[in-house]
Amino acid sequence: MKNKVIFISGLSHVGSTLIDFTLGTHPRIIGLGEIYTALRPELNRINQNLTCSCGQPVDTCFFWKEAAKRLRPVLNAPMDRKYKIVLQTFNDLYGDDYILVDSSKSIDALKCLTRIPDLNLKIIHLLRDVRSWSISRIDYRKRKPENYTSRGFYINKLSYTFGKKIFLIGFLIPYITRRPSFYFLLWYFQNKKAISYLNENKLSFLQLGYDELGLRPGKMIDNIFSYIDQNADECQSSSESSKSHVLIGNPKKSDPERRRGILYDNRWMFRNEWLISAALFRRIMKFNADQVYGNIQKGNIW
Repeated sequence: MKNKVIFISGLSHVGSTLIDFTLGTHPRIIGLGEIYTALRPELNRINQNLTCSCGQPVDTCFFWKEAAKRLRPVLNAPMDRKYKIVLQTFNDLYGDDYILVDSSKSIDALKCLTRIPDLNLKIIHLLRDVRSWSISRIDYRKRKPENYTSRGFYINKLSYTFGKKIFLIGFLIPYITRRPSFYFLLWYFQNKKAISYLNENKLSFLQLGYDELGLRPGKMIDNIFSYIDQNADECQSSSESSKSHVLIGNPKKSDPERRRGILYDNRWMFRNEWLISAALFRRIMKFNADQVYGNIQKGNIW
């Protein structure tokens, strides 16, 4: 087995599902969403019969039906073993000519993949403008306040990145998660850590800004397909034709309105919550300009 895999790394809320669907319009590329999250035993996603982006629940989905049948007897096995089962299932169903997209994003997921031998791995590191990302997180916090209690879902999620020591400041979570400055700092340190890991391990990757994709879709799509050695002309402008089987991803992954093109989420441009943080954290804004918009112009403030 020699699988070809495109791995999307980055933070949550950066547009990975959009990239997954866009790549999935290519005749030889199929996205599977956040595989690592689907495989985590404590979340038990495989047994929940969730609906795939193809419109079918797990037990009738062309891909996940077979994958779930093979995974259910070993749900508590090491992640590496379960990843190999997913890759083997993909290879059995689609053959060697197809490319799998994993939008798990986390470094832990990437570490699993790099331990699998004979894997043809391409990595796209996806960033989103810190101002846009912070507004997205603030709005999500307003919609889901129950997740941001001292023992809620969010602090448990942070513990996977920062370890159990994060619970020592659990009592602060309901307060600091209201502040744009918290998200500015979180965005900066998490992206620095991810980029350092990629560089230190000499992993080849394409760095891409979600905002670049939204503002210059034609140029960025060409960059992506050049990096993965595929013909961009075979990709469709609308992701409605995507063949992806995204089980875990953006909650609105099955919304047809969101799959009719690359629609840039520009709400941050009409908000002002980020202004003080942007003025205070000049180092972060410089990093933001260089890393998020580097394919368009280095040092561009936008």
